[in-house]
Amino acid sequence: MVYTIYGDLLFFTDFLMDLTLLWAVCRFGCFKTRPVFLILSAFLGGIFSFVSVLPQGLILRSWYGKTLVSLAMTAVAFPKLRLGQFFLAVVYFYMIGFVMAGAVLCLSWFFREQGWYESSFTYTAMGLSAALIVALALSRGGRFYLRKTIRVNDATETVIVVINNKKKELTALFDTGNELTDPLSGFPVAVVEFDAVASLLPREIRDIFYASPNADQAFSALSRTSVASRLRLIPFNSLGESNGMMLGFRPDKLCFPQRKKKESKDIIICFYPGSMETRRHCRCIINPAVLDKI
Repeated sequence: MVYTIYGDLLFFTDFLMDLTLLWAVCRFGCFKTRPVFLILSAFLGGIFSFVSVLPQGLILRSWYGKTLVSLAMTAVAFPKLRLGQFFLAVVYFYMIGFVMAGAVLCLSWFFREQGWYESSFTYTAMGLSAALIVALALSRGGRFYLRKTIRVNDATETVIVVINNKKKELTALFDTGNELTDPLSGFPVAVVEFDAVASLLPREIRDIFYASPNADQAFSALSRTSVASRLRLIPFNSLGESNGMMLGFRPDKLCFPQRKKKESKDIIICFYPGSMETRRHCRCIINPAVLDKI
């Protein structure tokens, strides 16, 4: 039996499928990269598919050849990942790739009579359609899923609040129940015990907040001071209180020592007048969305 393989079609199809796969991995894992790296990696994948059907490409069809190529593609697509994140990206690469392959089989079963080869819905169309469906589904739901179930499932770690070049180390809880954001900037919010960071704050904030922890009154009084540009009013709803307001303040930054000193300046801290010690001895509750900023 003689098979005819169109090299340009094979390359183009695999290039598009690999690009879609890598895009889904990027979105699902919330990895930072540039589009040009994804395109280069997909180009590498297309070259691999083309060369692998040649007699000289026998080694690329082996399991170790495919493994090396997948590692190379991941490295090209995400060149700035740390080692742990890199292997996580490889896991996502295979996981999403297998889901795409399963989607191809499902579509072929749906359109077949005796087999996919007898269907008018070609393999190329099946592959691209399945890749697009899976990629869209995972890119839209992956970030939410990770945030809710895997990446930050009530995890605690040490954070450092920096205000006016003064620092305070706190134990923080990444709480999926905290979805507070600043309506003005869209920055995620960290709720912090006021007493825990009071020593870092300008004196006018301490005096006014201790005199009246009511957010509206404190904001109004502080709006005429030098810190007015860093103040925010953050709306919230909680059990027993709806349409509440919290006084927010934009710090210099929050540092995460356990994440190789990564930091975020795109965050707002809100002041809580009471104690949070019942929450695993934490004095800070952070919206997990801040991890997308570092």
